[in-house]
Amino acid sequence: MSYISQTTRPYFDKEIEALAQAVAKNTRDSVEDYSVVRTMEYVVTKLLCRIIKIKFGTISYRAIASFLGVLETTKQEFYRRVAVPFEDKQKGINGDVYGELLS
Repeated sequence: MSYISQTTRPYFDKEIEALAQAVAKNTRDSVEDYSVVRTMEYVVTKLLCRIIKIKFGTISYRAIASFLGVLETTKQEFYRRVAVPFEDKQKGINGDVYGELLS
């Protein structure tokens, strides 16, 4: 994952915090109703579209490929850093469901 410099982060962090607050304030508390999920899909999609429009003016194969790469590497990093430790913790609590296959 490509990390931006410590000096650049505060500008984006301020804007991200405002966006996160808006999402949290305008969605229901229950994950089961998908309110947060649908809102996040909208926010990410709209952000990608606006950046492409502002930076490049129009869609191109290069923009599509680049942004798909961003989404994929972001997904993989989130899985590696957040989901895997969570799953490992749950495995410790509840037992390994794959035990018979991995023995």
